[in-house]
Amino acid sequence: MKIEIDLLSCKDFGECVQTAPNLFALDENGKQSLRSNSSGNKVNFEAAEEFRGVAEEAAIVCPMQALTILD
Repeated sequence: MKIEIDLLSCKDFGECVQTAPNLFALDENGKQSLRSNSSGNKVNFEAAEEFRGVAEEAAIVCPMQALTILD
């Protein structure tokens, strides 16, 4: 499963971290930790299929709708 974070939309509220801590984290500055893996406005990463349920829930609860499950 591939997950995309729109870093322009993401405001680092951390709802994804609370919902799916195995997939998302905030860094020591309170920013989405995957920002450092990006060279642009979006970051994509692979996650195990077993996390699909919590990934979909994180996408739903994100107040900025910054998460997309791509497959």
